[in-house]
Amino acid sequence: MKALITFFVLCVPVVATIAAGPTLDLPAANDTSVTIESMLGNYVQAMREPVLLSRMAQPIEEYRFLYVPSFDRSFSVRVTKSGETFAMRAVMLSGKSGAVAGRIIDDRSRALTKADWDKFQGLLAEASFWQRPSPPHPVGGRDGAMWVMEGTGGYRYRMHRVWTPTYKTEERGLGSFIELGKYLAVLSGLQLEKPLD
Repeated sequence: MKALITFFVLCVPVVATIAAGPTLDLPAANDTSVTIESMLGNYVQAMREPVLLSRMAQPIEEYRFLYVPSFDRSFSVRVTKSGETFAMRAVMLSGKSGAVAGRIIDDRSRALTKADWDKFQGLLAEASFWQRPSPPHPVGGRDGAMWVMEGTGGYRYRMHRVWTPTYKTEERGLGSFIELGKYLAVLSGLQLEKPLD
């Protein structure tokens, strides 16, 4: 819980700097004073995305997929249901390193259909998003990609952070998690340089 609180507390002071639009340089990967959660929080800020935990009491259902690779561009896809209205916002950053978020180079929003939302909800259920426990000590590595899926609504919040789910997928039981991320990447319409890893 302390790491989750750190993730969101460290996001707040960066807002004024990000709003001006400069490239955001993140601490080096070997800087042990920085947690993964604070680095991910900096990416969320660079994308000018809301802190989903703070929105859990609002009358909406909202999910965000954040993809932070070691050597390619990071992006996020956020889908929202408000009443019977469905929407998506996708953002890609210019940085091509796990240590440099960069600036927004693609920012697109659009309405979703009920069919889009229903398919997403089906994949969310297959991935057992709300039921699956987060591993106490996630698998990690020096390179790869961090996949983060957050969800909020109805006074609940959940976050899963997974390092390179394509590594030992079967053994780690992450096939449905990968399908969920891939669906949101396709739904976003962002031009990805290569398939997700």
